[in-house]
Amino acid sequence: MLLASYTNPKDSYSYNGEDVTRPVTRVDLRAKGQTGVTHQNGKDIIFTLRSDASIPLVRDWQLGLRADAPVELYYSPGHNANHMADSLFQAFFITPTYDKWTFGVGAKAIFPTGGKNLSIGQGKYQILPSVAFKYDLSELSAGTYVGSIVRHAWSVAGYGSAPFISQTYIQPFFNFNLPSDWFLNSSPEMIYNWITGDWFVPFDLMIGKMVTKKIVLSLEYETALVYDYPKYRTQLEFRIGVFF
Repeated sequence: MLLASYTNPKDSYSYNGEDVTRPVTRVDLRAKGQTGVTHQNGKDIIFTLRSDASIPLVRDWQLGLRADAPVELYYSPGHNANHMADSLFQAFFITPTYDKWTFGVGAKAIFPTGGKNLSIGQGKYQILPSVAFKYDLSELSAGTYVGSIVRHAWSVAGYGSAPFISQTYIQPFFNFNLPSDWFLNSSPEMIYNWITGDWFVPFDLMIGKMVTKKIVLSLEYETALVYDYPKYRTQLEFRIGVFF
């Protein structure tokens, strides 16, 4: 049966919405601060309104949809900018679960709503074909799992002053549920830039709690371990999400 809501009656835990292979209908408000942004070594605060939807398909397949609308406040020596950052839309087709395995395939589209300011956005329309898998580890604790997402980004149009984009994203993820509806999650998004031959590899750790079966709070910390491709040095994000 399709998991069209935030919890499954068979589960003994409240689902936190972090699993890309288990989409939920939701709205999130996220706020994050970053240091060491791009070569300008800037700082920023990004507020993001995120909306997801879970749509049932035939034979227990699912369609997960996601849209992000971020606004960025950017600061660096001699340069400040307040503007909508690059927005995105994602569609993921999710297979039924086979034993402990679940798979997904889809794509993400990124739109250069950040304009020509390359401190805020990348200035290009991008398409990111994506694949994902999850392996259930509920024998450790109910709702625990491990998996990965792999994407590749190509720029297809945009501002002529913005460089061409060819980047591979590798995002392993792990979720461990704790007593009293607390959870730990890690999903570091590693990037390899095929144009420059540089890597960005972060450490990532999130702690969160299902305040109710419909409301999640979390705090996520990231720091760059490999900074050859200068995405950011550190990042701290707070999230409140409401499931429907």
